[in-house]
Amino acid sequence: MRVALVVVFATSVARAEPHHCVDERGAHLILDETLVGITNPLGVENQLQLYACWPLVETPGLLFDYTNVELGLYDNLSPIYVQQGAFVQVTPLSPLVVRAEVAGVQYWPLPIDGAGYYAVSGYRADFRDAALPAARGGSATGVEAGSSVTLQGALPLAPRLGLVASDTLNPEYWRLGDGAYWVNERRDVILARSDWLVKNTAALLVEVKRAPATLRAGVTDDFTAVPRAGYAANLVGGLATLDVRHPTPSLHEVSAFVRVGDYTAHAFRRGVSVFFGLSAVWERLRG
Repeated sequence: MRVALVVVFATSVARAEPHHCVDERGAHLILDETLVGITNPLGVENQLQLYACWPLVETPGLLFDYTNVELGLYDNLSPIYVQQGAFVQVTPLSPLVVRAEVAGVQYWPLPIDGAGYYAVSGYRADFRDAALPAARGGSATGVEAGSSVTLQGALPLAPRLGLVASDTLNPEYWRLGDGAYWVNERRDVILARSDWLVKNTAALLVEVKRAPATLRAGVTDDFTAVPRAGYAANLVGGLATLDVRHPTPSLHEVSAFVRVGDYTAHAFRRGVSVFFGLSAVWERLRG
């Protein structure tokens, strides 16, 4: 039960007035919950973030209308692991977002092949579910520390039509369990007990707006590498998102997304992978 959990929601920066936090003025307290699922590999995860957001540079201008500082807590929960930690995210310029996070991680087994903590013999070990019997599944604790840099932008094509692009580079450090190598179910790779992986996720989408909804559709690329192993996996596909703003006064936004892709590189996965989810964002104005 593995899930790769990066989907890009490219954000337009071509607006006429400041929208520093959740695309609005002022400081906000925000609760963001997303339920995601994936096939090939099969997995599900609930992602929860609670954070405060403050405007950073309030001088009007294209480069500063989205600048902010966010500080909060997050929880990623699946049937076989939980990842809980804190993060800080800074948008010093509208096209640039920088994030750092650190979390504790706990794995536990289920009576299903491939569900739990699995120590393996090395980077090239077989980590198909059939090679990871339920009887071998165990528990483990550890830590994850990550950072990311996102470049984003928009090109208006018509009053309600635009082209949006985003690219996120995301290195992560993991240390988990007692085995020399282990299967990272969340990232669908084998890591050493103490190891780094790097993800890069890019998207180019056409955006159509008709208040209160925004529809985006285009192409995306999801790349994962384990540098010490000399290993890389890649998936290319189509991505569509639908956002609806303010269905209620306190519910800032509800969103749905789906990515349908195919592997161009992987240790053994072939064929179509479908990644989908629903999210909701609640907000409280702080001043």
